[in-house]
Order: sequence, then structure tokens, then C-alpha cells
Amino acid sequence: MREPDVQVQPSALVTYSQVIDQEYGVLSQIQATLAQVQIPAGAFGKLPDSAELLDAYGGHADAEQQNCSDLMDCLDYATGGLQTTAVNYTGTDADMAVMFGGAQ
Repeated sequence: MREPDVQVQPSALVTYSQVIDQEYGVLSQIQATLAQVQIPAGAFGKLPDSAELLDAYGGHADAEQQNCSDLMDCLDYATGGLQTTAVNYTGTDADMAVMFGGAQ
């Protein structure tokens, strides 16, 4: 079976890393906005288990903050990986061109 002919365009990798970086910024704003949401102690009124509901909400809010942080870490790693890969491909292409006499 013949291997597929794959062409890597470093500029596409850089562009994609920039898109991910923009999404990182949006997610950062969402995280900051969610962190500002505070539920007062009496928010659930005098319902039975209202204190437990408030505690459960707090636990969920904390988990969402951690989820946002984890996702932002993943996006940061992806951006760095794409940029590094683009630099490596560009360098390899330049080296190959020099080696085979295509550029000086």
C-alpha cells in the first residue's frame, strides 16, 4: 500500500495556533466572569436542604474553574506545539533546499 503524499504548510500551522490563542483569550474572559458569580447564603430560601444546595453549587462552580484552567493549559500546549512544529518544518525545508542546491 502506498503512503499518502502529505504536504505540510508551516504558515497554516501558525495561523491555526493564532486561532487557538484567540480562543484561549475568550476562555480566559469566560473563566473570569464565572469566577465573579457569587450566590448569597439565602439564595435558596428556606427550602429543606438549602444549605446543601448552596454547597453543591459551590462545588460545581469550583470544578468549572478547574475545568477552564485545564482546558486553557491544553490550548496553551497546543499553540506551543503548533508553533514549534511550524518552525521545525520551515528550518528543515530551508536545510533541504540548501543541501540539494535549491537555495543559497
